[in-house]
Amino acid sequence: MDCCICLDPGKEDDPLFLLSCGCKVALFHQTCETKWIDTIPADTAIKCLICKREPILKLNYCFSDIGPPQKLLQNTCFLFILELPMAIHYKTPIIGLEGLFIILYPFVVPFNCDVTYFLVQYNLTMLINLGLILFSKDIKMYDIVLYRLLHICLLSLFINKTKINPLTPFIISREITHSKLAWNQ
Repeated sequence: MDCCICLDPGKEDDPLFLLSCGCKVALFHQTCETKWIDTIPADTAIKCLICKREPILKLNYCFSDIGPPQKLLQNTCFLFILELPMAIHYKTPIIGLEGLFIILYPFVVPFNCDVTYFLVQYNLTMLINLGLILFSKDIKMYDIVLYRLLHICLLSLFINKTKINPLTPFIISREITHSKLAWNQ
């Protein structure tokens, strides 16, 4: 029994593991497996080298301030919090509900885009709405509600629906769940 990556046999201090894909042949050292996973981009599926099925993964996410997707999420949440009092003031809670729907849309319906696309869309609609309110004297909240509703409809029409993990930009590490220790003395 040899490791599928380094082709070295398992040892007591460096055992071989079976992947959780169900394959009975794909044996890995844990260090080899970690190096292999690190070479695969976060938006690419990990497949067993032997049977080509996807093993069960443990995904570790980070939503704190470490990169552009995290900063975009924080800014979007800040804008959403600013938008809620505006919706209450103008007695149009539908604006807040539409904003929440745009942010949560990729979790309701799976898309081939990650969640950052929808966060950018929300930020753009929020900035356009603020511009309309500040610079147009005859704008009504009803117009903004219709504009946002049109935006939601356009989002649903122009995106090819496939199943991906919408939180891909927030993945900081992936670990394969092992089905069992395969090396025996």
